[in-house]
Amino acid sequence: MLKKLITLILDPTIHHKKSALTKEYAKILATYLGLFFALLVINPSPLKGAASDIKIKTITIYTYDSFSGPYGAGPKIKDLFEKSCNCKIKYLSLSDANLILSKIILENKKTSADIILGIDNHLLQKANQTHLFSPHNISLPLSDFNPPDDYFSDLFLPFDYGWFTFVYSNKTLPNPPKNFAELLNIGNNKSRSLVIQDPRTSSPGLGFLVWLSTLYPNNLGQVLKKIDQQVISYPKGWSQAYQMFLAGEAKMVFSYITSPIYHQLMEKRFDIKPWVSGDDYYMQIEYAAILKTSKQPKLAKEFLKFLVSEPAQKLIATTQWMYPVINVPLPKAFGLAKPKNIIWPKVLTQQEYKKLIGQWLNATN
Repeated sequence: MLKKLITLILDPTIHHKKSALTKEYAKILATYLGLFFALLVINPSPLKGAASDIKIKTITIYTYDSFSGPYGAGPKIKDLFEKSCNCKIKYLSLSDANLILSKIILENKKTSADIILGIDNHLLQKANQTHLFSPHNISLPLSDFNPPDDYFSDLFLPFDYGWFTFVYSNKTLPNPPKNFAELLNIGNNKSRSLVIQDPRTSSPGLGFLVWLSTLYPNNLGQVLKKIDQQVISYPKGWSQAYQMFLAGEAKMVFSYITSPIYHQLMEKRFDIKPWVSGDDYYMQIEYAAILKTSKQPKLAKEFLKFLVSEPAQKLIATTQWMYPVINVPLPKAFGLAKPKNIIWPKVLTQQEYKKLIGQWLNATN
């Protein structure tokens, strides 16, 4: 093909027979065409290498393992977002949000995180005082999610919420205590043993402590001692505690009112129940935030927008088993699980949290 093209250009009987100058130009053109086609033979896709030199942007998200794990919302949200952004998401996971925030504080401005995902209302003030986060400037639409203003923040975007409670199996605990007062009077009856997360490392564990302090503000120390008589272990995180419960090591585990919905819908298992007490229920709200030091702030903001969009919120409901912060269609079981009596404790200062943990340590040692 190349030989034919060169012959055609050089043949003076075909083009411009009377022009010697044109023939000379044709020789030069033929030389350049020959070089060009020779390069094509060596590298048939000269632009391919250039395209591969374009780096795909990556955002790093610090989160907890039950979100990023195979059964959490993380992998599916990652797949959906990566398809729309031509980017990559990298999760760095720890056992609990409390540990994640501690890691961010330790790394400070040298952190590789673009986003922190999973801190809750108990950690808001502590996170805010680090001055490591930038405003998200994202507004949520009006929905069933309507906590007091103290639970909203320009820096931390809510993405799910739920209510704490104990979870049990009616096969191993057919007659659970009716309320906290009855639970406290059980004494050393190990047939009703509890597993509760460590409040120093676990958000649910800290939530339990705050919940109890609102119900028993005047005698919390005594109440904690009575509760401690029922507890067989204080694991560092929610996943460890729940696995102990599922393995039969405890009769009740501190978890979420929606935890049994997973077993109902995914396993057709109806023996696992939320503890329904006559006491008021306490809510946990989870947040995501962008680090000031993010190398991809625009992409990080796009991820946060996606996190509170309908596709992601549907996934969160049926993988994290928490309530979405926007109105999306949900299985009927979510409506049945919502408690009627809800309390909204004030957002505590770090000194107040330290005081609570000090009381817990005194009661459990």
